[in-house]
Amino acid sequence: MYILLCGYPPFYNENDGRLFDSIMAGQYEFHSPYWDNISGQAKDLIKKLLVVNPKQRLTAKQALEHEWFKMTPKQLPAPKGDNHAFRDNLQKHNSTRKASMAAIKQGKEPMERGAQSSTDVRR
Repeated sequence: MYILLCGYPPFYNENDGRLFDSIMAGQYEFHSPYWDNISGQAKDLIKKLLVVNPKQRLTAKQALEHEWFKMTPKQLPAPKGDNHAFRDNLQKHNSTRKASMAAIKQGKEPMERGAQSSTDVRR
């Protein structure tokens, strides 16, 4: 859901050990400007889904009962600006993911997440 809302994954680090550490610590952010147009209800749902302790995390059923899913289009915030950054981030993420899967199928090392771009998509 995080990726669908902003176009990039919640956890990122070129170093696998640090990436694992940030996942296990539940360390993520809602970076500006990518999250500026996302409703508070959507951010609340993400916060409740990206909880390290599974006993404290929302179940799929609880998530579907969250207020964000019950919002009408009139209750959603009006979009500001364009969605070019979102589309670009999502395309970069998908390209890297597909290249990594192709490499795995060929028995090669997967491509590093930032290999196509020297910059972090969130900056």
